[in-house]
Amino acid sequence: MGGNLKGQPLLGPRAAARSEKPEKQHYVPKFWLRLFGHGDGNGLIWGHDKVSGETRVRSVNRSAAADDYYAVNYPDAERDMALEREFSKLETYAAPMIKALAGLRPGHHPLAPLTMDLPAGWVALSYARVPASIDRNLAMAKFTVAVETDMLLRNPEKYRRRSRASDAEVLLRVQLERKDGHGGYR
Repeated sequence: MGGNLKGQPLLGPRAAARSEKPEKQHYVPKFWLRLFGHGDGNGLIWGHDKVSGETRVRSVNRSAAADDYYAVNYPDAERDMALEREFSKLETYAAPMIKALAGLRPGHHPLAPLTMDLPAGWVALSYARVPASIDRNLAMAKFTVAVETDMLLRNPEKYRRRSRASDAEVLLRVQLERKDGHGGYR
């Protein structure tokens, strides 16, 4: 199980939001957007809308953000903002290094292997948390479920056996079904 920077569970008990008013949450961190800013420190950046084709100046506070983007709304509890809080902690931790790396001139700048983990993880998370990436992942998950369901329904008895089996039994059975006599797979 993952943990936060102090080794505590990443998503502990449901932590309710302080208010029911939606919060603006950034999928591109504000500290990163500010690095591309201009003007007299007002936090303005140029933004391009891919749909309309319009390019204009926007505030960092209103860019790359959506209301309650990371909020989880449980039917039996209040809005859970734990994910937003954990991302905020990670951004606070990563920001000094990311800013330092962004300020380097082009060239070779070796990092110790353990030092590389933080910017690499931050870049991977930054890619994975934007709306387009989330939409692609959801589409792939739906496709995978549809294909597997179709495959299982072609053989109802096999479907019933798998639905009653434990995860370990299913994994073992699938591996045995795929394996041919020569150690390869069909």
